[in-house]
Amino acid sequence: MPIPSIGAGPSYEAPPQELMEINQKLYDYLYMLHIRLFGASGGAGDLDSVNIASIPHSITSPTAYDHHGAGTHSGLDKATASTDASASTVSVSNNQSAVNVTSADATDLATVITLANEIKADVNTLVSNFNTAEAEIRSDVNQLVTDLNAIRTNLNNLKAVMRTANLLAT
Repeated sequence: MPIPSIGAGPSYEAPPQELMEINQKLYDYLYMLHIRLFGASGGAGDLDSVNIASIPHSITSPTAYDHHGAGTHSGLDKATASTDASASTVSVSNNQSAVNVTSADATDLATVITLANEIKADVNTLVSNFNTAEAEIRSDVNQLVTDLNAIRTNLNNLKAVMRTANLLAT
């Protein structure tokens, strides 16, 4: 039996003959594996020198393509880059003007006019506060909808890539 050598095809032409004398079934089994992997005397097995030599190997940045080619694992392609959805700051400010009536109870026409004018000013302040709060809430809701749409788009992109890679059922 020849001495095994590395790098020139299979290390052994066949399993060691000595095994045949020890256990015929073991020898037959190993011979069958050898033929399957390396082929018979110059034939082509799954791991013969022709198949091994045809596989490019990258040591610095190996990928699935290094071993199987782009056609075999095209599902491993990266999806196009998408912007990550980021959380927006959404809050309604609490800087509204305080409103309270401080005028004395109306006992004559002058205090009634003063009280009415103060109530009018307070109502105007309340309306202004309401309009400011409504605008802030509307803006915040629109921002939330924008963020949710970005999340939906990113999830759909992820699902599409996972389907392409056969990691998710269609």
